[in-house]
Amino acid sequence: SFPTRRSSDLNPTPQGAQTAEQLSEALARAGLCVVSGLALGVDGAAHRGALQSGNSADVHNIPMLRTIAVVGTGLDRVYPRQHHALAQAITQHGWLLSEYPLGTPPLAHHFPRRNRLIAALGLGTLVVEAALQSGSLITAHLALELGREVMAIPGSIHAPQSRGCHALTKEGGTTLIPLQLYFKDGKAKIEIAVARGKKAHDKRAALKERQDSREIEREVSRRKTGKDF
Repeated sequence: SFPTRRSSDLNPTPQGAQTAEQLSEALARAGLCVVSGLALGVDGAAHRGALQSGNSADVHNIPMLRTIAVVGTGLDRVYPRQHHALAQAITQHGWLLSEYPLGTPPLAHHFPRRNRLIAALGLGTLVVEAALQSGSLITAHLALELGREVMAIPGSIHAPQSRGCHALTKEGGTTLIPLQLYFKDGKAKIEIAVARGKKAHDKRAALKERQDSREIEREVSRRKTGKDF
């Protein structure tokens, strides 16, 4: 998933937009579905890249979703309006997804809330660019809590759009280092080399430990209940 960002952080660098588009196209060609939020900037670039992949079916000729846009409005509204054509294209080769009823306007608090869906739908979350107060960081932390892989692309130390990625990496996010796209047997393959942050690994391990502990407690309780009867 490519997390959505706050309105103050919707102006990616040219390199950021290009990276999002290229990565999304490569991932979609490899058979992965790209999930994002239809916002301006990296979101739109991610959706466009996935649509450009041309992938429509897997090896068994089963139709594939190229991209999913999780929106913060009713499905009868497109926000931002500039993405009306993009939204139409997504309906042809993917899904528009919303938890809000028809007619729901684009209210500010809807967008951070829908980020949890973006985090949950993806196998992992990739932050291409993010300012320090970016909504992308909310999505990244939600993804970590769900036990998902989180990746962040480092950028220029002078670019405000990269400071969130650097902060995420410092606190234990996963840094994406070179992505190599190659072709084998006529199909696109992707190799992603990652350097996993220790804190991110520890956080996922702690989450799994808590989940295992709860399962044990439930099993003990179930057995005790069974003996009582």
